[in-house]
Amino acid sequence: MAQEIELKLRCDKSALPALSRALSRLGGVRGRAVTLANTYYDTPDLALHAKRIALRVRKAGRVRLQTVKTAGEVEAGLSRRSEWECPFTGSFDFSCVDDAALRAFLDQHAARIEPIFTTHFKRTAWQLDFQGASIEAAVDEGQIEYGAYAEPIFELELELLSGPQAALQALHETLGAVAALVPENASKAQRGYALHEAAVTKQSRPGGKMRRLHDAQSKVMDLILWRHAEAEDGSPDDTRALTPRGKKQAQLMAQWLVEHEPKKLWVVTSPAKRAVQTVSAFTDEFEIDRRIAPGCSVADILAATGWPDGHEAVLVVGHQPALGRLAALLLGGSEAEWSIKKGAIWWFSRRVREGEPQTVLRAVVSPDMR
Repeated sequence: MAQEIELKLRCDKSALPALSRALSRLGGVRGRAVTLANTYYDTPDLALHAKRIALRVRKAGRVRLQTVKTAGEVEAGLSRRSEWECPFTGSFDFSCVDDAALRAFLDQHAARIEPIFTTHFKRTAWQLDFQGASIEAAVDEGQIEYGAYAEPIFELELELLSGPQAALQALHETLGAVAALVPENASKAQRGYALHEAAVTKQSRPGGKMRRLHDAQSKVMDLILWRHAEAEDGSPDDTRALTPRGKKQAQLMAQWLVEHEPKKLWVVTSPAKRAVQTVSAFTDEFEIDRRIAPGCSVADILAATGWPDGHEAVLVVGHQPALGRLAALLLGGSEAEWSIKKGAIWWFSRRVREGEPQTVLRAVVSPDMR
């Protein structure tokens, strides 16, 4: 069992850039932003929630982690909770829970456990030493979702890794000078259950910002396919780098993406060097997924991106022939050997019109068009 000691602070979206700059000025080492998809589970009658237990499965890239948390103590945003974590292999395993009564309770209800709500957010974390303590500061931006309803997440979490607990409050005061930070006693799990209750009763929770995720005329998901730019010949294949011309192609397309990118964009790339160099011209906030490496299938890309029911917008940087085959499937209904030029972007949207899903080709842009 581990004990989590953290200070959760609510903020406005407009405060996130200032917080990022302040953490860097304090000497924080910034990690790469990651997208976290979390599903919370309970029984239909919410037996776990009644016992103040949260059961979550978190997906980050290809890794899935099962977490059990108890409510613990929370005051002025500072929480102390017991938690147990282990890899999730597709079925729940509570053998890691060393509290015998808690484990027996979870085992008793395991057969009835089902998904209740989800959270999706981008997390950017800094590791820093502050007043004798080692602290992880994580900025979370995303939303809690239940059915067709959602509530935004804009939070700063300060987790004490080691050292005096007082350093958390001191860091809060320091960061509070650059952005308005409000202690948040409710965890994401508690907020998710509150959203669930509000949606079930068709009433908004006081102070909440519940909204419909998509109405009947809204766009459900964007899928942007970007083939890597021109690369050198040679072997091994995964280490081939972009040529000077390829670097220029990547820069041209990155400029186009900056001008047209959706507000919320999840970026995922093949691990091949030429793909990573291509996407790096656009952003340093991306995930590497080996499922879309050279030689992958259309099914691999669909699984990696979650199309058509995943994130609101996904940019995938990959390879032929899989990207061309996927484009053919989306537009023609079956895979075919379509060609996508090196460095080119094909942008698809999945939307609903009068209750019927549609796939629309929004744009096809290649470097020689810039």
